[in-house]
Amino acid sequence: MPKLEVMDNIFSKVIKNKEYIFEKVYYGTELKFHVIEKDSNPRIEFRMFKEESGQWKIHAQALPNYIWESELGFSDAIEEQD
Repeated sequence: MPKLEVMDNIFSKVIKNKEYIFEKVYYGTELKFHVIEKDSNPRIEFRMFKEESGQWKIHAQALPNYIWESELGFSDAIEEQD
């Protein structure tokens, strides 16, 4: 199993009136982002990976529809910060 390495690159962004915290992590050499919806109850968190096309996508999992509808906004936030 690849070693998980947490970097010092954490930022937050408001998307559709909700604040999200983005944390850059590496699994070996593969870059991903953990995203957490701030102040959500229950806690909503997910990972994003970069497709070959260059767009950041949510790893398939059960999430509320508004998260899936905001996927492009999350991708844009990562690109702006990175």
